[in-house]
Amino acid sequence: MIDLHTHLLPGLDDGARSWEEASEMAQTAAESGISVAAATCHANLPGRETSGLVREYRKRLEKLKELLRKYRTPLELVEGMAEQAGIALDRDSLRAEAVKWEMRNPGRTPRTAKQFIASLSL
Repeated sequence: MIDLHTHLLPGLDDGARSWEEASEMAQTAAESGISVAAATCHANLPGRETSGLVREYRKRLEKLKELLRKYRTPLELVEGMAEQAGIALDRDSLRAEAVKWEMRNPGRTPRTAKQFIASLSL
């Protein structure tokens, strides 16, 4: 099973509060039958400083991947829904497509994100 919207990365939003909790959440997901999880976070929270968010997100994603390897947790973390869906676009192209999509389809919800990825898969 694939989970397209998880908040496993600690300290970024309303998800895991610590590395221990993130590891436990990942283990629970794996035990529940999830094999792949897209690590997501809220980038549009009111008052959120986003200038360093991407860098911080990637650092935390890599650290959690290391922890999952260390604890042999059978869960593959991917950076986002596009990667998991097998969409072969570089980050800049994906971002450009997302901006065009948002202009036609306003909204920042998991459902909107899934619709955007689905549109790229057509």
